[in-house]
Amino acid sequence: YMTRLNRRLQESIFEGLLSFNSDDFRRLVLDLREYPNDVINDLVFADFNFRTRRATRLFLDALIRSRGILGSHLIKSIFRYGSRRR
Repeated sequence: YMTRLNRRLQESIFEGLLSFNSDDFRRLVLDLREYPNDVINDLVFADFNFRTRRATRLFLDALIRSRGILGSHLIKSIFRYGSRRR
C-alpha cells in the first residue's frame, strides 16, 4: 500500500527513467547524494510520510533545486496530485 502522493511520485520518476540518457542518470545519482539516506529509502520504496515537517523541508528543497532530477519530479508529482484531487 502507498499513498496517492507516493504513487504520483513513483509514476513521475519511473516515467522519466524511460527517457533518461546517461547524463540524466548521473544527475539523478548526484541529486540523491544531497538527501539523507532514510529520506531516499522512504521515497524509493513509497513509504514517505508527506504530512511531516520533514516533507515540508523536502518540498522547499525541491523548489530550490527545481532543475535537479529529483526536485523536478517531486514538484511535478505534487501538481499532478493536486490537479487530480479536484
